Amino acid sequence: MTTRVFLRSRVVGLRAGLPVLCSAALALLAPRAYAQDAEFRSTLTIAAGPTLPTGARHPFDNSGSMYFAAVAVGDDFSTVGLSLGYSAFGAGPFEDRGASVTQFELRADCAPLAPHKISPYVRLGAGAYGVDPDRSKFGPTSRLVGIATGVGIRWSPRWRWAATLVASYHFVPSRSTPTRQWAGLTLELMRWMD
Repeated sequence: MTTRVFLRSRVVGLRAGLPVLCSAALALLAPRAYAQDAEFRSTLTIAAGPTLPTGARHPFDNSGSMYFAAVAVGDDFSTVGLSLGYSAFGAGPFEDRGASVTQFELRADCAPLAPHKISPYVRLGAGAYGVDPDRSKFGPTSRLVGIATGVGIRWSPRWRWAATLVASYHFVPSRSTPTRQWAGLTLELMRWMD
């Protein structure tokens, strides 16, 4: 009984944490909005890489791959945007077996040493996750709320392009199914738009 109460409090805590994430994103951008040299642009990002379940139970017990695309607005220092992604476990993304997660996240990214060519990179995000434990069946998909964090390094050799290597961690708690956790290592290509 106490386990259910504990998990329920975590899920409620995550839903209450979404306004905190929005506030943190605004806190990253607000000081730059008043800076004279701030130039806000939109960005487009695509990414892919391997993923590995952590603390998972069947069928999230095999490695896989993750893919996502994101749009954001910001400057060289920080961006805030939306990401749509897909993670497949235990099989390739187009195979009809294994587990999968579809994710829609609001995220804030920060490269503290930008606009230098090389900068550390930090990400914080939260969003909605659709968990399909068995892609070989047309069973129900769990719709859950989760969080994502990431650290990495960004290389930006030109004004319009950047490549980032990011190690990320996703945590999706659930009251009715096992909590899903996975880590990923993605190579992300980002383009600033005019």
